[in-house]
Amino acid sequence: MLTVDDIVQWTENLRTFKYNGIGSPHKPVYILSIIKLITEGHIVDGKIYLNNLLIDTFRNIWNIVVPRPNSFTMDICNPYIHMASEPYYELHMLQNNISHLEIKKNVNAIREACDYAIIDSRIVEIIKNPEDAMIISEHICEYY
Repeated sequence: MLTVDDIVQWTENLRTFKYNGIGSPHKPVYILSIIKLITEGHIVDGKIYLNNLLIDTFRNIWNIVVPRPNSFTMDICNPYIHMASEPYYELHMLQNNISHLEIKKNVNAIREACDYAIIDSRIVEIIKNPEDAMIISEHICEYY
């Protein structure tokens, strides 16, 4: 059975790009965006579409939690695609003969190649609990 502690541990072990020894904030901000959209009822079944709501949520959270100046460019394409290297997350491609690594990194190319991403339904159920969502979100903000 997956627990809040398991999710917290998972968020600590994200595979992030490092620049000058500093981890990229893209995946943590992306997870915070997913948490927000789940708690607001926009994501109910774990399917994550690369739509304007997700992009705007990511941008808003980035502008709040990522300190400036920094060495990173706000870009939702990176975490949307590269979360596929993490457990609990996968991409559902529109074509079986294309790898997620072949997708050009722009929103339109991703939309053409990928139907949606999906996060494990057990995580969605845990995040639907506002207290658990807060624990995970606060931990991500403190850890990263």
